Amino acid sequence: MEDGEFESKFQSGDIPFEYDLMYTIPVRIQRESQLQFVSNGYYKIYYVQSLSHLPHNNQYINGFKLKEEIRSNIEKYCPRPLKSLTSVHEASIYIQYDNGSDKDILNKIEYFRQSLVDDERKQHEAQKNLNLFFRFCSDILEKKCTEYISNLSQDVFNMRIQPDLLEKQYKRMLLLIRVHQALFSSLIGNSLPKNLADRVRAVLNFYENYKHLIVDDHMKQVVQKCIAKSSLEECDIVIGLKLDFIPSASQSSFERIKQNRPNLYKKLKSYLKNVYLIPKCSSKTAQEESAYEFRLSFSVIESKIAELRTKSEKMLNGIARSIYYKYLHRTKLYVNEQYIKSYVIKTIVLWLCEKETNDINRQDVEDNDENKSNFLTKLFLDHILKTLEQKRCPHYFDEQTNLLEEYDFSFLDRVYEVLARLKIPEKHSVVQAQKVPSMSSMMLEFVKQTPEIVEEFNELQIHWFYNRSQLYVPQKYSWALNHTFCHLYYCDAETNDWLRMMKRIMLMDANDAYHNDDIDIEGICVEDICDAVEHLNFTVVNHWSLIKQIMSDNDGMRYLFSLRRSLLTYTINIGNRWVYARFANNMKTATLAKILLNGHGTHLPDKLFNSGPMNTTGCVKDMYLLHVDLDGEQHVCSRQQVLDQFWLDNFAPQISDFIYLICCGYANAKFVIGDRSTDAITVQSCFGRISRAVRLIRGFQKMDLGNR
Repeated sequence: MEDGEFESKFQSGDIPFEYDLMYTIPVRIQRESQLQFVSNGYYKIYYVQSLSHLPHNNQYINGFKLKEEIRSNIEKYCPRPLKSLTSVHEASIYIQYDNGSDKDILNKIEYFRQSLVDDERKQHEAQKNLNLFFRFCSDILEKKCTEYISNLSQDVFNMRIQPDLLEKQYKRMLLLIRVHQALFSSLIGNSLPKNLADRVRAVLNFYENYKHLIVDDHMKQVVQKCIAKSSLEECDIVIGLKLDFIPSASQSSFERIKQNRPNLYKKLKSYLKNVYLIPKCSSKTAQEESAYEFRLSFSVIESKIAELRTKSEKMLNGIARSIYYKYLHRTKLYVNEQYIKSYVIKTIVLWLCEKETNDINRQDVEDNDENKSNFLTKLFLDHILKTLEQKRCPHYFDEQTNLLEEYDFSFLDRVYEVLARLKIPEKHSVVQAQKVPSMSSMMLEFVKQTPEIVEEFNELQIHWFYNRSQLYVPQKYSWALNHTFCHLYYCDAETNDWLRMMKRIMLMDANDAYHNDDIDIEGICVEDICDAVEHLNFTVVNHWSLIKQIMSDNDGMRYLFSLRRSLLTYTINIGNRWVYARFANNMKTATLAKILLNGHGTHLPDKLFNSGPMNTTGCVKDMYLLHVDLDGEQHVCSRQQVLDQFWLDNFAPQISDFIYLICCGYANAKFVIGDRSTDAITVQSCFGRISRAVRLIRGFQKMDLGNR
């Protein structure tokens, strides 16, 4: 996440959703004498009594068997359908989750719901589990939400958020949690509150009446591609054993950093003992010995270096990873079971930031983002081409280890050819009109905005919602109308007859259906309803087994909630930067963010807004011209109108995304605690297992329409 993977993966649209976890085994290697050197970067761990609970042959610890045991536990206890594999040659356990749409989901939900209705005790327990889950979500957001919003305004727009807007979004966050909880409660047979049901029904009926006006075929293709992509989710779990010392192989490298980058070294000094061994064998090792080999890992130190990078160094890293995911990822270049590992790119960036630090950070390329980007692109390409030509990439923390040693020369030559063909744009070059329609033109063309639909949608907002779209031109255009149809069309394209299905799932398929008492939803907007319904649809269609497990896991949910205070602190400490990085990337890549910063430039004929020449310094303008059709008609909008619409569009999806992340966090915790209950294990020891199990190194990205 700190390494810029969100943005680079987002730019390469067909990369599967990926994330990495480190499972740290609760043992420590105290002395280097406990290791047997095998080859550069590779070791065996001698069996000693303190490691007797790990698989071994009475002489060495068996790392491959350790991976296999953990892989087996994941398959046994993880509540999501998956397939997994590992080998002696891979550092991680590879997991692929099956997120494909469940065509029989309605019958499964109704069967589950009926089983609860028939047993009042089970229904009560399921509601209690949901309440515990959403309580945990709201507890975290109440602690961090205002900080996130303030920082997002500063990071995305380089401006402080107004106190009244900050307070408004905080209250909206509480409303959104309430709305999601009510929608999910329908899965166990609880009717929606009447005021919420009325608003959901009004929005869904409006979409049903006018969806025939969706006209943009290309947008439909984009949605279908997103749906297909979301069915693949990949995870790499690395097993780590911590060293209580600095390995001798790395001491000279740390000294080099101290000499070459003294300021960085001072900030890294307290992290230098965060070195791990992970089970992976050298390509040179004989098969019968391969299960016992481990490789050094410096992931904690690398993460800290990434956090401390300058703006230019972060831009360089983003460029390098964008090139990697677009041209070198295993889905792009895979020959004879060989592909370039992302760690090679990470290492090249580390070396560049040390060797070329003055050029990277020099003032004359800091002033202009376009020139700086071109300069850094050339710098990276020159360096990686030289590295490929020499067939040598030294490990940053162990220079005797060559990361390219495992590749055939012919494969490295192929990689060289691919990168050598890349061309760097000329300075100040004008971007030509795109052959593929941009998101801006698709937003204008997606729905045929007749006077009738524009005004009826405006009346719907006035009648049902307290917050309404700011970008509205009477009888001509409504930004929120397009936004609404984009969200709901995503559901429509994924599931046949989804409107009928969702109304039955939410127990509102008849206008006279019974509903619970009203809840406080003052301040909710049409975007919030669309996003919450879309999120419920996405979750039940793609992750029903996980949601069902949360609602049914009485012992596990009480078990985790008994650790609530410790888990809250731990989750915030571990996940804070990671979650914020997801939020920031989603908002930075939002259409309205690009408009506010004028990132499209005047040379794009299909832009939605025009505020003058391209602004490379990222300064928000005072006024914008809103294009209401492709014939060129424009209307003046203030900065505040566009900013208000930005928050209306983009805040709710982050809350949905956060809820989804907590679901995944439950799944990860579940495979650690297995089927143990509070009767079988103490709270302290359970928390120890969870805290050791989940250290998130990189984030994963879930994208649906609207940068979700």
